[in-house]
Amino acid sequence: MSISLVDSEASLAELLASREAIVFVQFNWSGQSVASLRVFEEWEKENAASNCNIPRFFRIDPDMMIPSAGAWFTEESVKYGQDLAAGGYGSVIWLRSGRIVDFVKYAAKEGASLLRGRSMKAFSRNIGGPDIAP
Repeated sequence: MSISLVDSEASLAELLASREAIVFVQFNWSGQSVASLRVFEEWEKENAASNCNIPRFFRIDPDMMIPSAGAWFTEESVKYGQDLAAGGYGSVIWLRSGRIVDFVKYAAKEGASLLRGRSMKAFSRNIGGPDIAP
């Protein structure tokens, strides 16, 4: 698998229809976001090497969003009670069937190991291993 860019109606629909999705919020102008993207990419490669197709990994750039993605992003920020752009640090959002189940502001600060652990908790299973619970 690879990281899918949310840049069309079809890719937004794919993201929202995914049973389990992890979304990286990217800002090209932010050094923290670039560092966080490296951590996210490393984590995705580890997940892919484990032959685990779930969760799906996505990337979204708020500065270049299609209008419907922008509306979704704004609405979800309000529902979740936090600015999901998080100041441009390179945040990560965990979704289960289109609903936010976890969020971290700065992926580089967390590191791949802690992000993996948050995924296990968010999805109640071992990422890259067998399902423990649905």
